[in-house]
Amino acid sequence: MLVTAAVSLPVLWMGYGTDLDIGDVLATATQIRDLDYTPSRNPGVPVVEAIVAVVDPIGGHILVNLATAAAMAATVVGIARLVRVWGHRNGDLVALAFLASPIVVVAGTQYMVAGCAFPPPPAANGPCVSGTFITPAVRVLANGLPVLINASPSLCAPTGTPLIPAVVQARVIAT
Repeated sequence: MLVTAAVSLPVLWMGYGTDLDIGDVLATATQIRDLDYTPSRNPGVPVVEAIVAVVDPIGGHILVNLATAAAMAATVVGIARLVRVWGHRNGDLVALAFLASPIVVVAGTQYMVAGCAFPPPPAANGPCVSGTFITPAVRVLANGLPVLINASPSLCAPTGTPLIPAVVQARVIAT
């Protein structure tokens, strides 16, 4: 938590930040307060947009940035706890690595699957339990490593179906 605070608290005074679509997020937040909704980007980030809709009128960019810092801290703590529950002692290191670079860059890593709709045998061969991306992007790097993209070949066990990422960075096109 202290590392998260040390990394994120200086951001509090940076205005609304340096993200190119912050104007769109603020416009969507205004729409939400007016009981309407158009995503700030595809496929949309409704949780962030809703938080901005609530806290921006109260505290402007300072409160928006504080909410972002709190979300970062909760994510880091949650990742550390999950990694420990999964039987690894290094949950804190994994969480700090996520804080440093929240980009998935490791092909061949086995991921847990959530929300698989395939029914169990005998009706089908589901549900999916785990999945692995086989090949990363060939021309796009993050921190010198190839990133995973929607088109990256993947395989779920035991169904043999591909992984379908639920959330992606929609502003970057990679092959």
